[in-house]
Amino acid sequence: MSFIEFTRIEKAFDEKVVYTGLDLSIEKGETITIIGGSGSGKSVLLKLLVGLMKPDTGSIKIDGTDIVPLSEQGLLSVRKRIGMLFQGGALFDSVSVGQNVGYGLEMHAQMSENEIADKVSHCLEMVGLPGIEQMMPADLSGGMKKRVALARAIAYDPEIILYDEPTTGLDPTNSNRINHLINEMRELLNVTSVVVTHDMKSAFAVSDRLAMLFRGRIEAVGTSKEIERSQDPVVRGFIEGNIGEL
Repeated sequence: MSFIEFTRIEKAFDEKVVYTGLDLSIEKGETITIIGGSGSGKSVLLKLLVGLMKPDTGSIKIDGTDIVPLSEQGLLSVRKRIGMLFQGGALFDSVSVGQNVGYGLEMHAQMSENEIADKVSHCLEMVGLPGIEQMMPADLSGGMKKRVALARAIAYDPEIILYDEPTTGLDPTNSNRINHLINEMRELLNVTSVVVTHDMKSAFAVSDRLAMLFRGRIEAVGTSKEIERSQDPVVRGFIEGNIGEL
C-alpha cells in the first residue's frame, strides 16, 4: 500500500470541472512533482491533501487513513504531519522571522520558550539562514522569505512537505538554492514531498517521479528521464511549451 493514495477523485466548482476520476499513488520518502497547465488543478490537489477542500467523490488515504470523512477536529492530527511551503511564503509581516518559524510550535507543541528558540535556530540553520531570528520579513529578499517559510514548514518535524510553486518569482541562483534545499530536506528528514510547479527545470532537478494533470486526470507518471523522453503528445506539448490552458 502506498503512503498517500488518491482514488477516483472527482471535484468541480459549479460548471468548472477539475477532476474526473483522478488516481495517484505516492510512496513514502519520495519526491513527486505535479505538473500541468494553468487551471489543471495542481494547487487544488494540495488543498485536498491537507483537508482545506473535500472532493465531491473519492478517497484520499494517508498512511492507510481516509481523510475525506474526517471532521475538522480529526483533520488536526493529520495536519500536524504535514508542512507546507506556500507560493508567496505567507509569512506574517508584523512579527519577526523567529516568531514566524516558531508560530506552529507556540500554538500546538508542548515546548518551553527555550526549546522553541533552539528549534527555530536549528531550522534556520538547516535552510542556510542562521542567526536572523530578529529580522522582519520586510527586510528579507524573495529567496530568503522562501527559505524562512521552509524553516517554518519543517519546524514541526513533518512526515510530508507540500511545495506550492517553490521557485516562482525567484532568480536562477535562488531557484537553484531552493531546489537544493528540497532535495536536502528529503535526505535529512526522510520526508515525503509533493511539489506543484510549472518550472520544468526545477521539476526535473528535485523529482523522483513526475505526474502530469490533463483534463481532470493523471495523463502520465514517470521518472524525470521517462517524462523527459515521453512521446505522449500531451506531455511533449507541455514540456516544449506548446500547451497553455489545459
